[in-house]
Amino acid sequence: MYKQLILISSLLILSIMAQADFNWQLDADYEELEHRFDSDADIKFETNDFKGTYYFSPVVVAQSPIREAAFLNKHSNIHLQYITDERSALKMVDDDRDNILVNADIRIAQTSFRVGGFIGSVDEAYTGYDYSALQLGLTFGWHIRDMSLLFVKLHAEKGENDKSSGKFDEQRSMFEVGYKQVISLRNSSLAFGGDFGFAHVREDLNVTDDYTSNEASLNGFITWYVTPKFGFGGELRSHAIYSYTYNQHTQSGRVRDVNMNGILAFTASYDVNEYIGFNTALGWGDGIRKRKSNRNNRTYDIHILTASIQARF
Repeated sequence: MYKQLILISSLLILSIMAQADFNWQLDADYEELEHRFDSDADIKFETNDFKGTYYFSPVVVAQSPIREAAFLNKHSNIHLQYITDERSALKMVDDDRDNILVNADIRIAQTSFRVGGFIGSVDEAYTGYDYSALQLGLTFGWHIRDMSLLFVKLHAEKGENDKSSGKFDEQRSMFEVGYKQVISLRNSSLAFGGDFGFAHVREDLNVTDDYTSNEASLNGFITWYVTPKFGFGGELRSHAIYSYTYNQHTQSGRVRDVNMNGILAFTASYDVNEYIGFNTALGWGDGIRKRKSNRNNRTYDIHILTASIQARF
């Protein structure tokens, strides 16, 4: 908590020292997500996300929404990101995850196309074993219209689980396609978009068994900027996982876990000026989980709260 307060104070000081335009943006995000079951087996996820972005040319804010200025002007950028995740159940910490990413997003000359990529590292401490991995990704974008972007992301992750029984490999591949559009209305603006993603994960559990999961996600958002400073709207998140184990000797598989959930959240953002802004989201949802070892479906409620601050200079 003290580290977060220090960071927020630093962002405020930097924003006061800012010039008219900005090349830098610092983001600090906090998210709390809870899965509440009928039993006492509730699960809580806490995420802290810190990101520093540098735009290669100054971002000039005109009459458009302040937080959409860089997007509308198609600025190229590079950013460094640090994400920490903590999952806890029954008031005991189950695992911690640290993720560092370096990402570049470049507009190709004065064309309508973009290209980028990222490299990252993951370190995760589970109950009983540790996991470390290298991440690589490519992104492609097309500004179909002046205030829109169609994008495709390819993501690969290769890691190693260090268990008491030995070291075992894990691989993840992901494909994502999305779209974002901003529309100018008479005295306001409307932003909306969404994305669809698919991921395949394969993990060696031991010498003979493999764990495999297929994951799909569908997300969408809409924001009405009543003024260039203030906007509100909503977002939808949905996620599904189908996982199973496979025995190499018997060449047979069995369903291990099916997990599906959806969340609807209300969002709001306010930029005090060009240099500092805030946004928050509050949402609820439902999920269902079925395991082979349990014939009964387990349903759970979802509660989510996010809070963010941005400083630009």
